[in-house]
Amino acid sequence: MCGICKGTNVKHEIVDSGYTFEPCPVCGPQTKEEHDREFAELYKKLDEAEALYKKEKTA
Repeated sequence: MCGICKGTNVKHEIVDSGYTFEPCPVCGPQTKEEHDREFAELYKKLDEAEALYKKEKTA
């Protein structure tokens, strides 16, 4: 695992007015396949959370 991005492929840097986000200079940016897989997992979790919320709301 990279010491700069810790496996996220994103370098975070603190600047005067906040943060900047850039692709990791060591690992490079995520591939399209990695990005699509990560977002598919996030959308799946979101759908599960919405379904749980609707279930609890109607109960």
